[in-house]
Amino acid sequence: MSATPLGLALLGLAAVTAAIFVIGRAVLGLWRFGRRIQDFLADWFGEPARGGRKARKGVPERLADLEADVAAIRGETRSNGGSSMWDAVDDIRRNTPGTTPPPRRAYRPPDDEETDT
Repeated sequence: MSATPLGLALLGLAAVTAAIFVIGRAVLGLWRFGRRIQDFLADWFGEPARGGRKARKGVPERLADLEADVAAIRGETRSNGGSSMWDAVDDIRRNTPGTTPPPRRAYRPPDDEETDT
């Protein structure tokens, strides 16, 4: 059985079409992966304001903001002589009849405990 020129041409066309399809799928996969990397980097480093859009902070700046917020909250949950939330609650408890006296030592998180040296 011998191949006809038309059959060889169709076989060649099918092989080229399959190769184009496989290469196209690989390029599309790489394109999508590149977009994911680009989105990650944009989230990590932030984006400047442009074209009516507000600037977005990057991850390191957001973490610094969170650390500042946590420090402020920690400051409110410790006695500082009258202006913290801790002191306000303590004043309310002391001025409310029928409440129990405070424990000898108020709760302090482990990082603030005094050490004997």
